[in-house]
Amino acid sequence: MLKSLAFIINPVSGVHRNAAKLEREIHASGKGRRYVIYTTRGHGDAGHFARLALEKGFDVVVAVGGDGTVNEVASALVGTEGCMGIIPRGSGNGFARALGLPLRMRDALQVAFDGEIVRADVGQAGHRYFCAVCGIGFDAAISEKFEFARVRGPAAYTALVLREWLRFQPQQCTLRFDGRETSEKRLFLATFANTNQFGNGAIIAPQARFDDGYLDLCLAGNVSRIHQLVVAHRLFRGTLDRDPDFHYHRVKQAEVRMPGPIRFHVDGEPDSIDADHLPIRVIPGALRVVIPREAARSAAQQNGREEFSRIIPT
Repeated sequence: MLKSLAFIINPVSGVHRNAAKLEREIHASGKGRRYVIYTTRGHGDAGHFARLALEKGFDVVVAVGGDGTVNEVASALVGTEGCMGIIPRGSGNGFARALGLPLRMRDALQVAFDGEIVRADVGQAGHRYFCAVCGIGFDAAISEKFEFARVRGPAAYTALVLREWLRFQPQQCTLRFDGRETSEKRLFLATFANTNQFGNGAIIAPQARFDDGYLDLCLAGNVSRIHQLVVAHRLFRGTLDRDPDFHYHRVKQAEVRMPGPIRFHVDGEPDSIDADHLPIRVIPGALRVVIPREAARSAAQQNGREEFSRIIPT
């Protein structure tokens, strides 16, 4: 049983905004245990509270929000003995879904209190960490637009993707990874996946795992407008790796070169670097996370590599 938990709540995250109800659930579930609740007010607060919770000796820091909140908390915990729990409250919940976490609030709370701890890999793009995916090209453009969208959720996201398909202009790009180099005159996207999906069941890298010590690079050149409709279908069916226009590589480190500034996203959060190159790497086992007991055992069986998938005693 996990002894003490610090909950970091983003009250305006995604499509779930009833923070008062959530706090009542935490109080009901946390009777007899040590816990504290922090509420964020703006960007950077989640990371600040995560570091504060570590200083105060809490066993688990629970990110209550969407992928952005999860990213902030995880970034503060990378390389420490701190452990992250997640109560998914966003519009995509990509990392939470990949970990096998329940989306129902009460069930996710139970996992936070009584789940198993495993080690997960973390990606790094420049100075930014990512738990699920980092992307350049089309998905970066989508993230930039979605950041300012007034309406969230699957329907709004799908509508945005369809609009951007008509506007997106591919760029020239060179990628170097694990001793290889490839150039694309018209890059549609280059996505580095630590987990299999963006969120909402949009599976960009069907074979990607959070505990195998690799990033799955999904690379696509110029994809025709007509074929993009086929791509969308395969994305949500989890069969994009069968598409002839999409190529996959397992990488430990890479470098993206293209005319700057380079716009990219980490876990759906847009960012940019005022340079013509962006280094990307995986950091194996850098983050301790709480997941359902059955998901922990399944991960251990599938991976077969004790250094990444063993269950850590609590």
